[in-house]
Amino acid sequence: ALTNLHVIKGGKKVFLFTKDGKAHKCELALTDKENDLAVLKVLDSNFAFAKGMVPYKLDNKAQLAERIFTLGYPKNEIVYNEGYISSLNGKEGDSTKYQLELPSSPGVSGAPVLDANGNLVGIVNSKESKSLGITYAIKSKVVENLLDSLQAPFSKSSLNSNSFGSRNRTSQIEALNDFIFMVKVYK
Repeated sequence: ALTNLHVIKGGKKVFLFTKDGKAHKCELALTDKENDLAVLKVLDSNFAFAKGMVPYKLDNKAQLAERIFTLGYPKNEIVYNEGYISSLNGKEGDSTKYQLELPSSPGVSGAPVLDANGNLVGIVNSKESKSLGITYAIKSKVVENLLDSLQAPFSKSSLNSNSFGSRNRTSQIEALNDFIFMVKVYK
């Protein structure tokens, strides 16, 4: 499972909650402090997000003004938001992030940013405090670099195909629900 490092910082116990509400204890598998990313490993060896492959792929070709959407957990149920890429660089020209025109609130950090075809273009990272709609997302290329450093049994090849690009948005979200999770941290 992938999230922002700041989400789990200071936590002694980390749990991932799947859409059915089941809690799964995790440990930190890998971090990227510079880019605020963390990979969590579910400790239950029988755990699987869902049957089948991850329905989206990593896409490093997002464009200015491209429509995007997110699914996250700012409350105890999944929340959908949509917007667009408003700048190809983040705050102060940060080339590892996008600037998004996208509503955001606490609890959305670590949420996937997907394009109209359901390709993962980034991970929500932070929000501009002076503006209601400016959100920043870590680019998928940074995520890809982190995943490249993982050891087996993980295979980045599981993120190389998109099985729902031609579906309507409601159907895409239905397919994604098994792969989006809430992370809770206890001190």
